[in-house]
Amino acid sequence: MQGNSCVRNPSTLNLTYNLFQVSWIRKRDLHILTAGVLTYTSDQRFTVIRPDKSENWTLQIRSSQGRDSGIYECQVNTEPKMSLSFQLNVIDPFEKDEMRGDENELEMPLG
Repeated sequence: MQGNSCVRNPSTLNLTYNLFQVSWIRKRDLHILTAGVLTYTSDQRFTVIRPDKSENWTLQIRSSQGRDSGIYECQVNTEPKMSLSFQLNVIDPFEKDEMRGDENELEMPLG
């Protein structure tokens, strides 16, 4: 995480991503945010980052807001489908936060 961005790599899926398409889904409304390097949402704060020849596909949310909190899922178009879900908690930096998450939980200060 850096500044007003929220990022997460699905590298724990351990696939050769050049052979498969990676998609990011917002679970609360099942909205497909990205597929491959293309963005399928009109909200321009969402983008996918994949350095050349990298196996890391990063979902970036610029200027994160409280409504961005929720579960996001990285899917790979294998048969059967492989996926990995992440809980994103956008927090107000001025409120004391007592909770700490696990490795698949992200906390991002309001941007």
